[in-house]
Amino acid sequence: MKKIPFLILFVFAFSKEHQAQSVDYTVTDFSQKLSPFKISATVALEAILPQYGFLIQGTVGKRLGYSATYRRNMSKFLFLANQNEVGNPEQIKTGQYFEADVDFLLTDKSKAGAKAKITTESNAYSEKSFIARVNKRRQWGLHGSLFTYNRPYFTGVNPNEGNLITLSQNNIDFVPNGTSYGSNVRNFGLSGGIVFKKTKKSTVHADGWNHFFHQGFRFYVDALFSFTSFQDVTVGGATYNARATDSSPLGYRLGFEWDQMGVVTRLELGSRPGVQFLYPFFNYWNLNFSFNLYGGDKRYGMKSKKK
Repeated sequence: MKKIPFLILFVFAFSKEHQAQSVDYTVTDFSQKLSPFKISATVALEAILPQYGFLIQGTVGKRLGYSATYRRNMSKFLFLANQNEVGNPEQIKTGQYFEADVDFLLTDKSKAGAKAKITTESNAYSEKSFIARVNKRRQWGLHGSLFTYNRPYFTGVNPNEGNLITLSQNNIDFVPNGTSYGSNVRNFGLSGGIVFKKTKKSTVHADGWNHFFHQGFRFYVDALFSFTSFQDVTVGGATYNARATDSSPLGYRLGFEWDQMGVVTRLELGSRPGVQFLYPFFNYWNLNFSFNLYGGDKRYGMKSKKK
C-alpha cells in the first residue's frame, strides 16, 4: 500500500517535468546583443558573514565585458561569541569589499542546436512547455581586476589562543589577558587569469507570443596579488603596531557565475592574500545572489512579449 502514494507522486512529477508539447516555433537569436549596462541588488554570505551590496555588469562591443562589485558586512562582530570581550570596539570598522574587473575575450564562437526549455503555462499543479533549439555562444579570454577590501582581525583573549594578529610596541609583544583587541586590516591588489563565458539568449515565437529566454554562465581562474596594511591599536592610552601572525601577498580564486533570467548566482572560493587562517591554500568562500533592477539581459534588445 505504501508504494501507491509514491507512484502517484512520481507520475505527477514526471508529467509536470516532461509535459512537453509539439509546437511550431521560430527563433530569433540575440546572443550577440548583450546589455551594455545592468545593475543588480546583492545579498551574500562570506563564510557565515551576511553581506549586502550591488553588482554592475555590461559589455562593450563583442570583445569586452566589465563588472563592478560592492559588498558591505551586516555586522562588525559576528565572528565573535561575545563582542563585550573586545577592548577597543570604537576603533572597529565594518568590513567592505570593492572590485572592478574586465574580461578581454579572444575567441567567439556560436553553435546552433542548444536546448532551451520554454514554459508556456505553469501553475501549482501542472506545467506546459516545449524544448526549443537555440544558438549557444562560447567565448574564452583574459580576466583582470583591481580590488580593495577591509575587515577587522582580532587577537585572542588570552596567550593560549591562536591569534590572527599580534600587537607590539618597541619590539615587545602585547599579551592579551581576557580581552581581545582588533585591528582594521586593508588590502589593495590586482588579479589576473582566464575566463570562459557561455550565453544563450533568444526570443522563441510560438502561438502568437515571443517567449524570452536567457541563460549565461561564466567561469574564471585568477592569481591574486595584494598589499596589506594594519591600523594601529590603542590599549590603555598606549599605541601598538599590529601585524599578521601569518600572512602572504599571493593568493588565488575560482569563480562560478550563473545568470538565469536576471538572477545572478556567483560562487567564489580560494585563498586571499593578507592574513592567513583556516587551512593551507584555502581561507575564504563567498556565495552571493544578485537580482536585476535595470538593464538585464532577460529583456534587453529583445522584441515585445506579444507579436
